[in-house]
Amino acid sequence: MRWREIAGRSGAVEADEQAVAFDRFSPLRPRTGLTTGLELYKVRRLAELQRGRVWVADGPGDEARFGFSLPLAHHAGG
Repeated sequence: MRWREIAGRSGAVEADEQAVAFDRFSPLRPRTGLTTGLELYKVRRLAELQRGRVWVADGPGDEARFGFSLPLAHHAGG
């Protein structure tokens, strides 16, 4: 598996929000009212369809870290 993380300073994600962050219709603290709550759900589903996974965790200070992993492709013949 290969993985990547994206960190942002938009504020830490509380533990109760982390538990449902990737659920359908669960926006993280909507600030504008322009969210459907499907954005992170779609990310999770795309990762799962490729046998990967996504996560959110606390970073240093007031930071949230979002990550995903996807399996490496194996090419025949190298």
